[in-house]
Amino acid sequence: MAMIGRPRFRGLFQKYFLVLFLAVVVPLAANGISEAWFGYRDQRARLDQLLGVEARSAASRIQGFLDGITSQLGWLVQLPWTEVRISRNGEQGFHRIVSTDSRGS
Repeated sequence: MAMIGRPRFRGLFQKYFLVLFLAVVVPLAANGISEAWFGYRDQRARLDQLLGVEARSAASRIQGFLDGITSQLGWLVQLPWTEVRISRNGEQGFHRIVSTDSRGS
């Protein structure tokens, strides 16, 4: 049987426990979420900066490698740069790209 007329009271401890629990947990949760967000943004910025430095370093090494190859080819072939064109019958003809030297040829 249900107890009719008897008011349901919670104890004083339960009331204060709930209020204090919410007063502590909600700010701690908000602080944890904001700390995680700002930490993520800072880490992302550091990684972006590090990747930029590594990309510039790699580009510099690649450019040095290409300069070395160009230098070696320059020593190997002392001819001016030419363009290879294939004629209608499939023969290759060498035609100079705009290049003028001191002799005017």
